[in-house]
Amino acid sequence: MTSEVETTLRKYLECSQMRKKVASEAKVGGATYAGITFEPRPYSEAELRGVPRNLERYLDDRKFIVVHVPPTVMFKAKCFSPSKLCAIYELDDTKATDVLYTQPSQTTGTLLFDSFNYGDDDEFRDQVL
Repeated sequence: MTSEVETTLRKYLECSQMRKKVASEAKVGGATYAGITFEPRPYSEAELRGVPRNLERYLDDRKFIVVHVPPTVMFKAKCFSPSKLCAIYELDDTKATDVLYTQPSQTTGTLLFDSFNYGDDDEFRDQVL
C-alpha cells in the first residue's frame, strides 16, 4: 500500500461519520480510530482468531473494537491490495454490551458493515480530502 493510499484510508477511518457509525453499531457513546489496520488472517493453529498474535489483546479488551473496513471505504481510498482490511477503534464509552461480541463474528469479535452509507457523499469527501 502506498503512503498516499494509507493517508487517504486513515482520513476515511478517522472521519466523524465513520466514528459515529462504529459507535452506533457498538452501542457506545463514541469511538476513535486507534491508528491500527491489519489484513485479516485465515484460521490457523498459530492465529486461532484471524488476528495477528500481537493484536489479539484488542479482541479481549472491551475498550476496543475490531471492524472490517467497509468495501466502499477501501474503494474510495483506492486501496485494492490487500482486498480486505480490519481497523481497530477505541471505544469512548465502556458500556459496551455482549451484543458487541456476539454479532456478527463470534470468533473474532469484529463488526462487519455490509453497506456503509455516508449520507451526502460530497460532504463526506470534503471532510476527508
